[in-house]
Amino acid sequence: SSVPTGDGWYVYGGDGTNFMGYRVYLAKFNLEWLTNVPTPTIIIDDTDERLAATGNWVQRTGPGDYGGTHRESTNTTASASWTATGLIAGNYEIFLRWPVDSTNAVHARVAVLIDGKNAFSEVIDQGSDGATWRYLVTLPVAVSGRCEIKLQRTEAGTLLADAVMLQKQ
Repeated sequence: SSVPTGDGWYVYGGDGTNFMGYRVYLAKFNLEWLTNVPTPTIIIDDTDERLAATGNWVQRTGPGDYGGTHRESTNTTASASWTATGLIAGNYEIFLRWPVDSTNAVHARVAVLIDGKNAFSEVIDQGSDGATWRYLVTLPVAVSGRCEIKLQRTEAGTLLADAVMLQKQ
């Protein structure tokens, strides 16, 4: 069951205790079951066929992996591209995830293309903010739209490709 409070919603176990001993705050992307309003969430993991990687990559496990694994590359031309197609028209929040690793590429460029057009670009620090969904941007997508999230190495270190999430608003 769930209970509204002044600072959010808490999820409780069937016996009335906190869920597994913890308070669980509901994030925006998992309120569908609470409101009964469908909110499509698309997660593309590193093992998904919708991830295309160029350069030499190795699949590894590490703290904070989504789905249990991630990919690593020290190749200077390495890049990863996650692609979602056939999207429902609307605004999408876009998130990127990588595990915690002290050898990460300190800076990596992430770009978001909507229907093949560059809609967002930013240099991110993969040396921090690991093991969590990092919000990138909210962008509009047309009917049957296509969204591609590209990640490229910009300096020495290990580039990490784990997962992306698109959350329709």
